Amino acid sequence: MKYELRYEIYYRLCKSLHKKAKKLLKSVNIHIVEDIFR
Repeated sequence: MKYELRYEIYYRLCKSLHKKAKKLLKSVNIHIVEDIFR
């Protein structure tokens, strides 16, 4: 039971981190593109 709970917490943490990383990557990519086409 404890193991399942821990797994659930890790899963949610990874999901939120993934979302943040995706957003960050998008903004970084946009900045790079803007620099190239300036």
